[in-house]
Amino acid sequence: MSTDTAVEIESATEPTARPARRRRRWAALGATLAVAAAAVTAGAWWHARGDGSLPHRHPVAIFGVPPLDPTNTSFSLGTPNLAYPGKRVQIVSVQPLMSPNIELIAAYAVWPRDSMNRTSSGGFGFPDPGYPRHHPLTEVIPAAETSYVRPDNPTPIDIRITIGFRVRSGDIGAVNGVLVTYKVNGDTHQKFFAHAVVACVKPNPCRGPDDDRHWDEEVLYNLGLAPKP
Repeated sequence: MSTDTAVEIESATEPTARPARRRRRWAALGATLAVAAAAVTAGAWWHARGDGSLPHRHPVAIFGVPPLDPTNTSFSLGTPNLAYPGKRVQIVSVQPLMSPNIELIAAYAVWPRDSMNRTSSGGFGFPDPGYPRHHPLTEVIPAAETSYVRPDNPTPIDIRITIGFRVRSGDIGAVNGVLVTYKVNGDTHQKFFAHAVVACVKPNPCRGPDDDRHWDEEVLYNLGLAPKP
């Protein structure tokens, strides 16, 4: 095992423009958000850092899920893909930046031949029904698998990771980025994927005023997960 870690932070520089994102146009929920923010007085925690510091970054994308049913508050977030064709890869861990009322359920890897031509993963529920075939997160992915190509496309397919979460208290929570630690031919690497998701539980409509273009960014800020919009 290599003792050197190559840290490849995908959003090391703060973007000058607002992040591109998939948004939902949502109606006001100021009182609910104020209660949620007050409940997070302990702040979010950064699982990858022993000193508890937070990598406060604006996300490059914010994903929305429909308001969750109180009987099943799980949701999924898919990381951008890892591309290492012809190399042996092993995912070591995924460490999300999340509000304290969010529970990390589990994560799994989707190997190239099982990706079913989908370009993203995540949404309501966990496991993601769009990926019926997947592997334990830390299972070694052989070079023959990362080199896999379909007969109709000579381009190798990337590795995908899907992470499951649950809102365990309150009616709003969020995740803002995931640090993935992995090995490539035995060498350890890290990448921080700056993708966020805001999740609400019914009857919270999970929406801001129609003229509030930055409601979801304000949610991340008020939950202690991102800089001020």
